[in-house]
Amino acid sequence: IDGELKGTRLAFFSSALTEWFAWQQAHPDTLVLSKTQTCAQFNCGAYASNSLRPYQIDPYESYYATSEAGVINSNIPRGANSDEAKQRVIGIRIAGTARAYPFSVLAKTPVINDSINGVPVLVAFDPETETAAAYLRELNSRSLTFLPSPKNSALIIDEQNGSEWLISTGTAVGGSLKDSQLPALISTTAFEFGWYDYFPNSETFSPRASD
Repeated sequence: IDGELKGTRLAFFSSALTEWFAWQQAHPDTLVLSKTQTCAQFNCGAYASNSLRPYQIDPYESYYATSEAGVINSNIPRGANSDEAKQRVIGIRIAGTARAYPFSVLAKTPVINDSINGVPVLVAFDPETETAAAYLRELNSRSLTFLPSPKNSALIIDEQNGSEWLISTGTAVGGSLKDSQLPALISTTAFEFGWYDYFPNSETFSPRASD
């Protein structure tokens, strides 16, 4: 916002908000930040004496349980799918259009084949771990459509080939497309009020609406 690089935009990396065991199963070689080593360089206060404390105790647990949401923006839409300011959404921005997918909608419709400005979008949700992910539902210039797996909430199935895909990674783990990878879209999982604070003109996905 200032200086000789004013106006330069940093590149986003895709990320996920999920349960630790689900992440570890998908990425068994994951390294975990060592608080002990970190605290040797930075002042961590109470965390310095117990490096596991941040992973054993959620300091925001009481916040989740209350109706208080902190900073509330008047731009939050109030509709059938959006009556809880503190519910989570997964938000996507494509070609200037922002769209939020509330977890309350995803809990009922865990696989959404959508389109934003002509871009085929897949939003999938695993209710067991409350993990939402967004992908370009296109492979080799061919659009795919997906359905939930009837046997495993962590999997989805493409209608064109019947291959099974992991929601958490967008990787085909069975069928003729095994080992294929859906391109991950840059998405943000956040409280609803936080998303609309940054993107007040964001659309809210409705099962009845389409691009």
